[in-house]
Amino acid sequence: MFNRILGSTLFIIGISVGGSILALPIVTNGIELKIITLISISICFIMMISAFWIMELNLSISGNSNLITMAQSTLGKSGAIIMGILYMLLLYFLLSLYLEGGGELIKSLLYQLLGYKLNNYMSTILFITIFSFVFYNGIKIVDWSNRFLMAIKLSSFFLLLIMLIPYESIKNINSIIYHVNSLNFIMPIISAFGFSIIIPSISIYLKKKRKKILLVIILGSIIPLILYLIWIYSIRSTLDSIELYSISQSKNIIFYLSNSLCKNLNSIYIQFLIHIFMSICITTSFLGVSLSMLDFILDIFPKKKIKQYKKIFHFLSINIVFIPPTIIVMLYPGLFIPILQYIGILCIIILIIFPALMNISAIYIKKIILYPPFYCNGFFIIFIFIFAIFALVLSLH
Repeated sequence: MFNRILGSTLFIIGISVGGSILALPIVTNGIELKIITLISISICFIMMISAFWIMELNLSISGNSNLITMAQSTLGKSGAIIMGILYMLLLYFLLSLYLEGGGELIKSLLYQLLGYKLNNYMSTILFITIFSFVFYNGIKIVDWSNRFLMAIKLSSFFLLLIMLIPYESIKNINSIIYHVNSLNFIMPIISAFGFSIIIPSISIYLKKKRKKILLVIILGSIIPLILYLIWIYSIRSTLDSIELYSISQSKNIIFYLSNSLCKNLNSIYIQFLIHIFMSICITTSFLGVSLSMLDFILDIFPKKKIKQYKKIFHFLSINIVFIPPTIIVMLYPGLFIPILQYIGILCIIILIIFPALMNISAIYIKKIILYPPFYCNGFFIIFIFIFAIFALVLSLH
């Protein structure tokens, strides 16, 4: 069981410490570190409680229930339809985010190694072509390589931190710039903790053992929180507020962040680590979300038809997964930061508001949860529900 707990925890960390971590130092630029720390801890706690709600619903409903099944059991068919639509939108936004970030990384890597600067269209096509090939010919490789990629990601992350933290410009860490909307950083932080969508899968993997799932959720929340804060502090010690603001105004966020770090640190080893870390962050997140989307699409098709025409449906599903986000990124470049805002909004609706409503129905109306634990208490539900509504209102301004 230890192996399963470790694997589940790494899976959550792999999704959380993905493309969003790269944007956090940029979107939090200009905010005092103590405020960032306080809000990050608060959001981590709220997202952890909402993950507990999803777990409790999953354990209380018989069978291998997913989010849509849980919505149908507690909120009816209309609730399941709304959840399905929002879930698909969330996955498409995530794919667009990681696709744009992946294209920018390929562009940055070729520029650093060969001095050749690809345009946005070519870098996007090159990235999607590489991973389409993986999905067409060897999806199982993604599963087997997950722990290997996580080992490289975490190793490169900590090595990079060792080289970043002692940098002489530690005074930059508290530099403030006044061109900042202090509310824009909340949604990206919420997006960074949006791992609850995989709780049903982890529940099945851990054989619905409540204590094991609770432990994985707690570890999967706290470890990314620590890594996020260390990363923000480290980047701030390397790049000053003016540089971060300049990066935030560009259309190629990841490209300029990578190049700025390489330029400031001026070390071939650090450049290598930067590209390795950023590439694996984008890759693991992109592959994980792509697999989730692929499973979702295949689940829509009739099971008998899939068995009869397996290759055709597999080809069709992969195109449905990859074509829409590719079109979005190519038609509307420079969406990395704005997409994080939309992902944050969808995370609030799907992973906070819906679980709150589903728990209220399951406890007080449907009587599915007969003995609700303390984290399903009405106080927690009302408090976090009010926070979610407040955050949504702020995001509209």
